[in-house]
Amino acid sequence: MDNLFTYIAAIKGHSSDVVITNQATHSHQYIDDGVEVNEEQISYVFNNGVVIQYHSEKDSIDGIAGHAADNVCEECWISYQVLESGVYAIRPMKKVFNNKCQEAFWVKIQREQQLAH
Repeated sequence: MDNLFTYIAAIKGHSSDVVITNQATHSHQYIDDGVEVNEEQISYVFNNGVVIQYHSEKDSIDGIAGHAADNVCEECWISYQVLESGVYAIRPMKKVFNNKCQEAFWVKIQREQQLAH
């Protein structure tokens, strides 16, 4: 339970050694220089006291977001950060992705590595 992936796996609904016991969501939309920005922040509390914060930010210019070609992964910013680790030395303390495709690939590789051990 010292690997950040253990917690991200639980957040993504994969089998994990930890269980989410509580979560708080905050969403925020605003206009910045003509660009609509959608932010979402979720704090996850786990059964062992660890708290992980998920943050996502996505820009939408004139409602274009969501209309990209199927083979293009839209840019967005995703991060997972350890806010409270209790007695665990969780590594890494923060993981950042530039889009959902990058996040999905990392999760896939981490799952395969865990299954191999």
